[in-house]
Amino acid sequence: PNYGGPMGADASLNPDFAEGNRALLWYCDGASFTGNKEDPVKVPGSGNQTGGEVYFRGRRVLDALLDDLIGKHGLGSATDVLLSGGSAGALAAYLHADYVRSRLPWVTRFKVAPISGFFLDHATVTGQQLFPGETEKVVAMQNSTGGLNQACVKAMSMASSQMEGTGGQTWKCMFANYSFAHTASPVFAINSALDAWQMGHIWKQGCTSSGQFGNCTGSELAQLRGYEADFMRDLTHSGNTLSKPGNGAFVESCLEHVGAQGVRFNQYTISGGHGATSPVCVVECALERTGQ
Repeated sequence: PNYGGPMGADASLNPDFAEGNRALLWYCDGASFTGNKEDPVKVPGSGNQTGGEVYFRGRRVLDALLDDLIGKHGLGSATDVLLSGGSAGALAAYLHADYVRSRLPWVTRFKVAPISGFFLDHATVTGQQLFPGETEKVVAMQNSTGGLNQACVKAMSMASSQMEGTGGQTWKCMFANYSFAHTASPVFAINSALDAWQMGHIWKQGCTSSGQFGNCTGSELAQLRGYEADFMRDLTHSGNTLSKPGNGAFVESCLEHVGAQGVRFNQYTISGGHGATSPVCVVECALERTGQ
């Protein structure tokens, strides 16, 4: 695939990384390389299709891929590594940043640049906890706890033991903000605070389904501003990780998903935002009833 952003091969658009070797890893398990279920899940047939078995072993897939890249494809002699990904792949970059770093102790410079993977632990616009509930079920079904950021798992386990009635909170480490709070590797997050996938699958506000803000009423735009504020709060208060030297973010409010992996990202015009001393560059898209 012809990816843009950090994976782009055009040196005029991607001068820092275009000449590097690139490996595209397919996570396969539907849980960003975290699954580690010993037994397969039986899938019933439908109509004239027969059933079968599905294996959720993404963490083993990740280890096998790293072994192969290190042993056969030159990763074992790499000096500079950038771990990136888009959408669920970006979530994988957040979740496994420190683990991948631990597998590459000889690498001189290791950095992480997730694109559109900062999915919020957030209710829908009507207050339903749908996405958090779905995430908790995925972690349980795939036995993902061992494949998550273990510093996060330890911290959440301690928090759960101190809070009666929490029922265990380690599954929350599947969310980027909880994992990011316990990440030591340098991370530069690239994300829209009003990510199109999150609008449709987490926030579930119908006015954005057309792919633009022009159909949103004034009250709906105010609600979107609330989600945007929640995104910035979660990103900037994830254990203060973002403010550590070497970390940063490029955040905009455009209605897009994985835009930094496409050519349109190179056409963004920055007309404002925080100063260069801030760890976050915020770019405002037209969050108005203009259709833009």
